[in-house]
Order: sequence, then structure tokens, then C-alpha cells
Amino acid sequence: MRKIGKVINEYFVLRKSFTPAIARNKLFEKFWGRIGNYKIFNNIASNFYQYKHETIINFLEKDFSQFLKSYNFKEVSHKEIEQRKIFSMWIQGYESAPKLVQKTIDSQRKYAEKYGYKFVFLDENNIREYVTLPSEIVEKYENGTIDFIKYSDVVRGILLSKYGGVWLDSTIYVDSSRELNYLKKDFYTIRAKTHERVPKYIANGRWSAFCLSGEKQNIVFDFLEKFHVAYFMKYDIVLDYFLIDYIIELGYRTNDLIRNYIDKVEENNQELFFLADNFSNQYDEKEWAGVLSTTALFKCSYKCPINEATGTYFDRLMKGEL
Repeated sequence: MRKIGKVINEYFVLRKSFTPAIARNKLFEKFWGRIGNYKIFNNIASNFYQYKHETIINFLEKDFSQFLKSYNFKEVSHKEIEQRKIFSMWIQGYESAPKLVQKTIDSQRKYAEKYGYKFVFLDENNIREYVTLPSEIVEKYENGTIDFIKYSDVVRGILLSKYGGVWLDSTIYVDSSRELNYLKKDFYTIRAKTHERVPKYIANGRWSAFCLSGEKQNIVFDFLEKFHVAYFMKYDIVLDYFLIDYIIELGYRTNDLIRNYIDKVEENNQELFFLADNFSNQYDEKEWAGVLSTTALFKCSYKCPINEATGTYFDRLMKGEL
């Protein structure tokens, strides 16, 4: 009963804050998200998600029409001369992170130190040394109106726009056996083929918000920063968990510069989820070598059950032996 009450409450909050259609879609998604992967329902579920995506984009276009009209869709050319940075964040601090997350953060630090990046690990204590956020947004975070996940989304846009460099979610494991030159491009993101039969996510493999890099003042980052700020100055809740992807999609549809940056990124890191899918399996040297031939960035998860037996991929990662 408690879960039902939570769902009903969420429906009315979304209906009041946004539109009945957005609220209904959130409600129906709980149904289609469960059965949509059954082949018999693929087409119907696909139509639902396409409708959901368009409903959100249309709302943002209309509700932020003044922002879009006044936003300067011109890029400021800026070639970096300072040491490039790799940013990562666990807002509660490194010591409070799960052991797996500590290891993935360690892998990022190792890569940064090996290839001449400055590794910047952010937590609640040092964020303001690097970014300045509107006091209204800080207050919304501090009083719990905005959760730390959405707060970090705002922070990443500001960081990348101001400094450039690389943003890696703290759960990304980085293989350091070779330098990744694509991290030094004007714009880069993981672009991986999606095997989803149903387009649940607006990004659909074209970008990965948990891994973004490029030059400072890149228009993708500038748009992401400014739209996020405008959104949270106006609203206390998100109309969808993946708001950051809808913002990127809005920029993609609205501006040729943003669209060209994203479209120029070639498919890369196709085995992005290999570790998450195989943590409990026994390590195989030949298999791992094959994976590393195409992939160096791996999105991990500490929320799934994992077999921690000796010799598994998880065991090797935790021992620093991958």
C-alpha cells in the first residue's frame, strides 16, 4: 500500500508541476518498463516511449521558449593551454563511497597521473572551490529539495563549461594500459550501440552523460550549464530522472553546432558494460584482452548482486589486477 501511495502522490505532483500527459506517462512507464521487453509488446512499448520523449521535449521547448530565444547559440573559440583536468565526484566523500566505487575512482586517478592530467575529486567540502552556483540552487540542495544526483548534473555542466577537461562518473573504471587520445578532442562522449529493442532512453546510445569531455566553453557544455540553472531556478523537481539527456536532446534539435559535435563522435567503447555484466564470472585473460582491444572505459554498478569469489572479474578489479 505504501508503494501505491507513493506512485499516486508522484502522479499528482507531476500533474500539478508540469502537465497531465507527463504525469500519465510516468505512471504508464511503470507498466511498459516491465513488459515492454517481451517481443510481443515491443512495437506498442516503442510507440509509448517515443510519445513520452516527444511530450517532454515539447514541454521544455514551450516552457523555456524565452530561454531558447535569448540563448546565444554561438561558440566561443578557446584552445586550452593549461593542464587538462579529469573531474569525478562522490558528494559524501571518498571514504564514504562503496569499496567498488573507491576502486573505480582510484583507476581514474591512476590514468590521470600516468598521462599528465590533473585529477580533481569533488565532494561536498570542496565543490565551491571550483564552481559558483546560484544561491537558490544551493539552498534547494541543502534543504533536500534537489537530490545530490541532480545537483551533480548541474555541477558537471558548470565545471566543463568553465574548465573543459573530462567528466567521469565515479562508477567508471578506466583501463590505463594505453592513452585515450579521444579524451583530448574538442568534444567527446561515449557513443555505444544500444541493444534495446525499445527506445527507453532519449539518448539511445548517441551520448553518455556520465562521460563527457572537451574544451572549455564548448557550446554543448555551455548550453547544458545554462539550461540546468534556468530549470532549477524555476522548478524544485525533475520532470524525468534523465533530465540531463533531455536537455542535451533539446540542444541537439535546436542548434547545428551542438548537433554536429554529437554526430561527429564515432562509435567507441562498445563493451562499456562488460564488467557490470561479468563481475561474477571467472576472469579469462584472452577474453579480457579482446574486450580491451575496443574498450577502455567501463560503467560499473555497486547496486547489483556480485559473486566476490576469488578469480572473478570483480575480485581482480578489487585487487588491482585487471
